[in-house]
Amino acid sequence: MKKIQRHTYRFNPHTLRYEKVLVTLRDRVKRISFSVLFGVVLGVVVVVVTLQFMEAPRERALRREVAQYKRQLRVLGDRANNSKSAGMIQTSQRIPSWAIGVCSSRSFIK
Repeated sequence: MKKIQRHTYRFNPHTLRYEKVLVTLRDRVKRISFSVLFGVVLGVVVVVVTLQFMEAPRERALRREVAQYKRQLRVLGDRANNSKSAGMIQTSQRIPSWAIGVCSSRSFIK
């Protein structure tokens, strides 16, 4: 592990020499806090960009599932329209009255 220097050297143009400059605790804390802050900001930016442009596998599976449900709903709607137009609704295909009440209540849809 690299040891932090307690002093640095600066060039003095008037004397044309390097002079020791003692690094204070405040300077070290400031340098470390800037490094940590930069790392946190960079991490947040990377996470936001990644989440914005890349889908998680679970999200991809959920999108597929929603698309499948939409297709099934469309097929069921087409079947219902076809059977109503032909007047061939059988007793087994009818929706029970209790299901109509449950699906149309406001507490069900939120």
